[in-house]
Amino acid sequence: MTTKTLPLSILAGLYALVALFTPTAAAEPTTLDALPRGSGLDAGKAAIVWSRYDESVKAYRLVVRRGAVNTLPLVDPSPIPFDADVGSDAQGRPAVVYSRCASYRHDRDWRDRCDLYILSLATGAERKVGSASRAASESGPSLWRGELAWIADRKAAGPAVYHRSLTAPASRSSERVPVTADAGWELELSGDRLAAIVGHETAGGGDSTEVRLVRLRSGSARRIAFQNIGENNQTYIGLSFAERKLAWFRGCFENPGCAGSGAYRFALSNRRYDRALEPRLYAGWAWTGNAVYTAQLSRYHQDCRVDGSSPPSPCLVSRDVDPEWKRVAAGNVR
Repeated sequence: MTTKTLPLSILAGLYALVALFTPTAAAEPTTLDALPRGSGLDAGKAAIVWSRYDESVKAYRLVVRRGAVNTLPLVDPSPIPFDADVGSDAQGRPAVVYSRCASYRHDRDWRDRCDLYILSLATGAERKVGSASRAASESGPSLWRGELAWIADRKAAGPAVYHRSLTAPASRSSERVPVTADAGWELELSGDRLAAIVGHETAGGGDSTEVRLVRLRSGSARRIAFQNIGENNQTYIGLSFAERKLAWFRGCFENPGCAGSGAYRFALSNRRYDRALEPRLYAGWAWTGNAVYTAQLSRYHQDCRVDGSSPPSPCLVSRDVDPEWKRVAAGNVR
């Protein structure tokens, strides 16, 4: 019996069809670091920053990743993870802003007497921001092209959000931003827009949290997202501006796969919403327009083991491809 073979041209066509209809495995996230304890994270076009616990000093070191290299800048360690934000100075050079406190016993409130510092990634030099608000404890900053926003916490008045240009004379007062909250702050600045995650105590005794977007010049503000905090302990994290959109992540501490969890983004031009389902919970989340950066959360331990019976597990800092966004109705978000 003679075995017949198909012409090479037909074989090539068949192989192409098989390749076309064979599903391809999704690319795995790229691990950027493995932390002994959990940490928040921020990312921009120029760098990614997070905190790494150093057992030798019993404190956290600031980590800056540029390109494919992680570095530890010459910055004093912190007893708690840095509240670091990637931004740029007035000349557009990359920089990182964060707070440093006299004490860390009260989660950076007015009793801890915190001040803001900026680390230039161009020169490696660190400087204190002396023109912010001398009579308040300053924390939770965000930096964009020499414009700075932060939380100022005073004993008598409580926390409030302020903004100023770092090129303005020290004699000029900082401007208060029309954002109020009872707890739970996160800020992200981009041009004339300031996004804020804030928490409120409702009249019925429950709690809620929301994402607000403020125009600094006009003072106008709008609520972008809202949720009541229930038994799942819902939370928002990771405010990110990119591609003329504002993105954030909604998770649930008690049930990472709860209804409505995942990444969201809001188009600044047409006010449409998109969602990408990621039923997880992160200590840090950031979107840069073409990628997502995440840091695992230590839910039950300082490390990221699942439960007490499992061995210690590092908390991974990862980079993943841009998720598949799908349109979602505004009513389901706010």
